[in-house]
Amino acid sequence: MNNFVTLMHHKPLVFVHLVAALAALLLGIAILTRRKGTFSHRTLGWTWVTLMAVAATSSVFIRDYRIVNKPAWAEEVIVKRSARATYDVDMDGLRKAGVK
Repeated sequence: MNNFVTLMHHKPLVFVHLVAALAALLLGIAILTRRKGTFSHRTLGWTWVTLMAVAATSSVFIRDYRIVNKPAWAEEVIVKRSARATYDVDMDGLRKAGVK
């Protein structure tokens, strides 16, 4: 319990995200037990949508400022360049060995 208090105190956005996501998970289970189209199913469904929106929105702002953010495509470029470099080195080695 002390860990939750510490988390809430030091990183309130992470705590909000955690609570919203866990509540949405539990509520999703409850929604699936309701008959589709009933008032309670629709009401709980919209509550679930709201909780998921809170979780998604809060996740955008959670970051560690000690770590430099890089664009998502950067990893793809690094992987492709390293794969290409490996391929080029292998082809050069094969050519030097006389393999056609």
